[in-house]
Amino acid sequence: MNPTDKNYRLFCFGYGYVAAAFAETIKQDSWRCAGTCRGEERCHILGAHDVEMYRMARGYPLQKGNEAL
Repeated sequence: MNPTDKNYRLFCFGYGYVAAAFAETIKQDSWRCAGTCRGEERCHILGAHDVEMYRMARGYPLQKGNEAL
């Protein structure tokens, strides 16, 4: 592997305003970003911004946990 190749990934539990702002900055440097959100609609909206989203809320545990992390 070339030392200049990057395969970095950020996973945020509770992907909100701060995580989104931080992700926008590091995605410019080839990072892949993912996180959790409570609502299906919000997950869909954030997913449209090139972020892997996973729904997780009270009574709705994280699905595909190994894949997510």
